[in-house]
Amino acid sequence: MTDGTLMQNEPSHMIITLMYGTGGNNYSRVTESEDHGQSFNRHSEKSHYLYDNDHNDENSGRPTDSRHSFDKNCHEQPCCNQQRVCIYVPSKSTRCRSTTDDSFACDVYLQAGDQESGPVSHPAEAPTVVSEADSTTGASLKLKPPPAKKQRNAGSKKYRCDHPGCEKSLSSQNSLCNHKSQYHTGERTCTDCQKSLPNAYALTVHKRKDHTGEKTCPECQKTLANAKALSDHKTRYHTGKQTCPECQKPLPNAQALAVHKRKEHTGEKICPECQKTLASAQALSNHKSRYHTGEQTCPECQTTLASAQALFNHKSRYHSGEQTCPECQKTLASAQALSNHKSRYHSGEQTCPECQKTLAHARALSVHKSQYHTGEQTCLECQKTLPNAKALSAHRRKDHTGEKACPECQKHLPNPQALSNHKRKEHTGKQTCPECQKTLPNAKALSNHKRKAHTGEQTCPECQETLPNSLALSNHKRKDHTGKQTCPECQKTLPNAQALSVHKSQYHTGEQTCLECQKTLPNAKALSAHRRKDHTGEQTCPDCQKPLPNAKVLLAHKRKDHSGEQTCLECQKTLPNVQALSEHKSRYHRGEQTCHECQKTLPNPQALSAHKRKEHTGEQTCPECQKLLPNSQALVNHKSQYHSGEQTCPECRKTLPHAQALSTHKRKEHSGEQTCPECRKTLPHAQALSTHKRKEHSGEQTCPECQKTLASAQALSTHKRKEHSGEQTCPECQALLPNNQALSNHRRQHRKRKLEDAKSSD
Repeated sequence: MTDGTLMQNEPSHMIITLMYGTGGNNYSRVTESEDHGQSFNRHSEKSHYLYDNDHNDENSGRPTDSRHSFDKNCHEQPCCNQQRVCIYVPSKSTRCRSTTDDSFACDVYLQAGDQESGPVSHPAEAPTVVSEADSTTGASLKLKPPPAKKQRNAGSKKYRCDHPGCEKSLSSQNSLCNHKSQYHTGERTCTDCQKSLPNAYALTVHKRKDHTGEKTCPECQKTLANAKALSDHKTRYHTGKQTCPECQKPLPNAQALAVHKRKEHTGEKICPECQKTLASAQALSNHKSRYHTGEQTCPECQTTLASAQALFNHKSRYHSGEQTCPECQKTLASAQALSNHKSRYHSGEQTCPECQKTLAHARALSVHKSQYHTGEQTCLECQKTLPNAKALSAHRRKDHTGEKACPECQKHLPNPQALSNHKRKEHTGKQTCPECQKTLPNAKALSNHKRKAHTGEQTCPECQETLPNSLALSNHKRKDHTGKQTCPECQKTLPNAQALSVHKSQYHTGEQTCLECQKTLPNAKALSAHRRKDHTGEQTCPDCQKPLPNAKVLLAHKRKDHSGEQTCLECQKTLPNVQALSEHKSRYHRGEQTCHECQKTLPNPQALSAHKRKEHTGEQTCPECQKLLPNSQALVNHKSQYHSGEQTCPECRKTLPHAQALSTHKRKEHSGEQTCPECRKTLPHAQALSTHKRKEHSGEQTCPECQKTLASAQALSTHKRKEHSGEQTCPECQALLPNNQALSNHRRQHRKRKLEDAKSSD
């Protein structure tokens, strides 16, 4: 070989030795004329680089990480493409051998007629030096290696995978070989957990993720299941402070930033079930968890509610325990009963919108409307039209009850109206004489008084005494001309015959029977008192317009309810009237009481009454909706809430189906913005504040399945959804994952692999 060219008289074959040194960046090329047909079987323990376009360093052309040890023939290594042809020299036969200076050499056997298409090249940074150490070699060749850029052959995809359905193109045969050894190896089984993986690459990823053993975070000392979990943990919680690009809010780490964006910057969302517009994805999630959870059953009363929110509202209303009215100290069975009580009796004065009359409270206004503003009413018996329900009731009582007897004097009248006229004259109560200002018991007495007392002077026919008027004359005769009289039955002494007559007619008439109620009284006096008290017809209190059943009840009502404020001597509490004071004493100051049914001791009669109402009334069924209530008090509350008729919101005029719906509407829509006292977050209304507190400020929660401690109820809910959702199947490769979190991580690897494949194909 002379001047870098082959001589024609060279032997039929020649050996080209490529020397690869470990101490520098040069390599030598030596040509030999002797036949060197065997290869060695034992290489040096030193490794040489696998030169491959996919692994070369961009600047030098030198491979970055892939190596193989010289324990096999070089042609069996990837650098020789496992085809007995070195990728560095286009020859017919190549053998590798080690040298004494920790280098290795490839012997290339060129057959006669082989021509090199230019200089033999191998990646290197320094020029090629031809070795002259061997005296048997021919002329030395000095070769210049090609640049690394040509060696990489950028953009070239000459090797296509022949696996059915793959047809991926790669830039070198070594890359193709690696591709096949990773993705077309058939199923592999993990030796640790016996899990089947689709190929060797999947097995490697599986081991790296799931079988690296527990790892401890060096920053927070948290123990993670494996290296992958540790990596995910660091990228979430130890990224340093992050700033939201939309609102510039500083967050402690990437995880907090992700949560913040998901909650606050997802834009408005529309609920697919009810079309309601929510402020963000988090708000939509909360809305669904409240209102679209399907029917819920109350664990205490078995009532079926439409949603979780309805169940929560139901519990807060009906199972909140006893409540005490702060204004009148009355004990109510539940929060709902307390709300109803307040809306009825502590609403302040109410003005009738139709007649402008002022009523004491909402309950009185309701009664007033039901009596006086019902529209015209027609009597079913005589077809007479009356202006309202109150007038109809009075008409029926007066004109359609048959013959009546005056309870005071036993006089029979044709109908209640005639009886009323009779009472107005004979039993109308006290009357004042306009001439002498004397008070008379009734209109009849007044008439008689005028006739007797204002008739002018009269002369007694027996003693000729002059009296000022007829009454004085009558009294004079009865007193002065009859003498004292003794009752023959009871021996009572009466001042005169008139008094004796009256006494007999009252106390010695024998037993009397009331015609209206058939009650037996001992004498006429007792019967008269009974009729006056119990059968005088409805009476209306002139102070509060309350209808009372009779005069006796009216008298008691006035004495109790219109007596002015009273102070309890035991607890100094101020009560509005005598009745309230009496009830207060009977409830709270009568000492301990014992329930006769269960022998439980209660502090006072009020507590005993509440105990009996709750525990010993038995179940009640609503006659309108057939709902089963635990006791009579619950039935009363249920009727007042759900069967009260349509209600109109006084603020927005919205019509609600019943009082309960109105109460819920007010609490949700008209409570105004609320500020969380713990984190100062502003919520749109009281309902949102309640939900926020329950989720975010519930204190640490412990997962019942894995005993992990979470910061709040919301964190516990997220943890359960991710970690305890049961096994999940990957839709792409059908791999079985233990939970949602594992499935999410697994699918992320699919996306990463697709991205890498896309980059490599480019």
